[in-house]
Amino acid sequence: MDYNGLKCPVCGKTFTKDDDIVVCPECGAPYHRECYAKAGRCVFSEKHGQPGSAWKPQKTISENGPAGADETTHCPRCGFINRGDAMFCQHCGLPLGEIHSQYTYGADGGRQPPYGQGQRPFGGQGQQPFGQGQQPYGAGQPFFFDPLGGVNPNETIDDIPVGEVARFVQDGTQYYIPVFMNLKKFAKNRFNFSAFLFPGIWMLYRKMYKLGSVITSLAAALYVLSAYVTYNFILPIFKDISGDIGGTLDPFSMTSQQMSMFAIKLESLSGGQRFLCNLPGIILLLQIAIMVISGIYANRVYLKHSVSSIQSIRKGAGSAAQAEMQIASTGGVNTFAATCAVIIYTIIYYLIASF
Repeated sequence: MDYNGLKCPVCGKTFTKDDDIVVCPECGAPYHRECYAKAGRCVFSEKHGQPGSAWKPQKTISENGPAGADETTHCPRCGFINRGDAMFCQHCGLPLGEIHSQYTYGADGGRQPPYGQGQRPFGGQGQQPFGQGQQPYGAGQPFFFDPLGGVNPNETIDDIPVGEVARFVQDGTQYYIPVFMNLKKFAKNRFNFSAFLFPGIWMLYRKMYKLGSVITSLAAALYVLSAYVTYNFILPIFKDISGDIGGTLDPFSMTSQQMSMFAIKLESLSGGQRFLCNLPGIILLLQIAIMVISGIYANRVYLKHSVSSIQSIRKGAGSAAQAEMQIASTGGVNTFAATCAVIIYTIIYYLIASF
């Protein structure tokens, strides 16, 4: 059979006449030899042994129009078999686009490979792609990336298929989908270190704009307040005390007697002055508290945001295809917003440091 113009189910690249092509001995699906070795199995193995499991080349859209609901579309990333008119993979959320995969399982119930009656796929009688009983790369199967992080694609989160949640999350699904399932099933959470280190920026990156803007503005305001109090109140007080004791602001250059006198002077300050001296430390503790709380509750907040957004889109969408497009555009990440927040932080830092 001529496979030129068809696509490899693993890498998605079009076969050429010079490619080294092997086919699955069970269903007849063609692969680049190195792609078959990398996958370690036929990506259609779940269909093997079922009626209609024989692979058939699907006509391209230019020849036959868009794929219909009665056909199937193979995801080139995870190998899941989707409806022919699906715009996104139901398993991992990969956008399938307008050009659907050219591989489908036939409906005739046959399992005869399309490379000839009784003919074996690799040249010799009974020959297997990696030798008799031999597995690629030696013993065991090679690692196969699962965008759902091991979660069953048939699972749901608040009656939403995990594949649909993955289409909303898009980036980092292998982390967030298992975390979401553990939260829903067992009420077990994981600490989110990204949200801990960059609370407001992480929320803006995940398109939670309202909460992200509040946290980012609060963090910036606390930093500006701490810097303002330090430069305008605390430093003048410390300079006056250092002048009185004949020392400098450098604690390492002070004698033990000067340090004792410095502590006595601090205790003699008024209540308002002592509060101002302690205010930067209080602000620092508040900033750390915000970071810790964000790290603990970030995944819960993101789960609630994802579910509510998908449910809202479902209610307002006119069709399933329109809902899929809105989920993909509403979800995902916003690198631009996060970058702008970092730039603003940097500008504020250097403006304060320059005064």
